[in-house]
Amino acid sequence: MPPSYIVIAVALVFVGVISAEPAAQPTTVRANGAVQKVGEAPWFCHGLDCPQYTVEDTEFEKEDEIELRAYEAGVWMSTNVSDVKYEEATGVGFMRLFRYISGANADKAKIAMTAPVRTLLIPGDGPFCESHFKISFYVPPSAAPPPAATDPLVFVDESPPQRFYVASYSGWSAEKSVLDHAFATIGRLEAAGLAFDASVFYAAGYDSPFRLLNRHNEVWIPAAAAPETDAKAAVVDVAIESMAGP
Repeated sequence: MPPSYIVIAVALVFVGVISAEPAAQPTTVRANGAVQKVGEAPWFCHGLDCPQYTVEDTEFEKEDEIELRAYEAGVWMSTNVSDVKYEEATGVGFMRLFRYISGANADKAKIAMTAPVRTLLIPGDGPFCESHFKISFYVPPSAAPPPAATDPLVFVDESPPQRFYVASYSGWSAEKSVLDHAFATIGRLEAAGLAFDASVFYAAGYDSPFRLLNRHNEVWIPAAAAPETDAKAAVVDVAIESMAGP
C-alpha cells in the first residue's frame, strides 16, 4: 500500500465511509445493449453516489476496457495543487477535501463520501517542472448546493456536460500506472482515428485503501478537442496562482 494511502485510510475510517450505506441515486444508463438497468449504480461505486453518465457506441470491443461516456453536468468540490509528484499532490488535495466533508464548511456539516476521487492533470513543461493537479469530490444532486468551504483553497466547481474516452484498470493506482494507461489509451484512440484532446486528462479512483481485491481505477481522455480547453486550463492556472501564501 503506497504511504499516502495509509493517511487516507485512517481518515476514511474516522468518518466511517468504508461501510457507507448504498446510495439511492441512479448512476448509469447503458445506451448500447442495456448492460445496466436504469437506476442501477455501477458495481465499482460500491454504494456511494457517483456522477451520472451514458455509455455511447464505439468500435472498441468489451474486452478493450475502453468506453465512450457522456457525463451530465455536475457539481464537484475541488482544490488545486502544484507539485512534481502525483502521489504527493493527490494526498494534499485529498486531505483538504476530507477536512471539508468532515465539517470544515459553512454549515459545519458532516458530508457523506462520494466516488470517484477525480484528479485533473495538466502536465508541466519539463521532467522536473511542477505539474498542476485539480483534485475533486463529487457533489450529488441531493446535496447541492454544497456549503462553502472554510478553507479558501477548496471551491465549488461546476462541470458542464462532457464526453470522455474512459479506460478502466484494476489494482493499486499510482503515478506510473496512471501515465501508462493514459498513454496506452491515447495510442488506441490514435490507431482508431478518433478525435480526442490530450492536453489535459483525468485520473479517477473509486476504492477505499483497505479494498484488497476487485479494485477499480480509470483514466479519462476528453473525447474531442474542445475550443474552450485552453480557457479552462487558464482558469485552473489562475486558481493555482491564488494559492500563493503561507
